[in-house]
Amino acid sequence: MSARLTIFPGQVREQVTATTIEGRIAIATEIVDEAREVAPVDTGYFESEFLVEYEGQRVFAVNAADDASYIEYGTLDTPPAAVMTDAARSHGKYSGWTPR
Repeated sequence: MSARLTIFPGQVREQVTATTIEGRIAIATEIVDEAREVAPVDTGYFESEFLVEYEGQRVFAVNAADDASYIEYGTLDTPPAAVMTDAARSHGKYSGWTPR
């Protein structure tokens, strides 16, 4: 006789999230390292502000420079650097903001 077990999506997501934190931190670290290598350097401030943060089970690749969003995504008169966006895309599906 067979047995049937119902798996609820919320339970699966919670278990996967809890068991993959180290791997996700490693991927975020690779993204930050790759972005840092190709980051535009004027004063070095943007390049020095790449870091990995995590809050509970959530992991973030971050650039904490004051003007990071303008450099990354561009403005009306400045083209985007897109260094973090491109690095994230090389590691899987990217669903964040799109550079101009």
